[in-house]
Amino acid sequence: MMPIYRMAPDDSQNDDMHLTAKGYKIAAERMLPVVKELLEKVRTNDAQSKVPGDASPSSGSRP
Repeated sequence: MMPIYRMAPDDSQNDDMHLTAKGYKIAAERMLPVVKELLEKVRTNDAQSKVPGDASPSSGSRP
């Protein structure tokens, strides 16, 4: 993925490294589909990895 300041080059501040409020909104809108896809992959993998009786640290049980 490209640096955030390149996602909305017409909405950058004078330093050309930071965006304006409008620029950050544009960048967020462009990143949203990617973020949603990644979250769905995490949820799918997390649901598949949970096994009843699992004593892994994420389940809250101690060995």
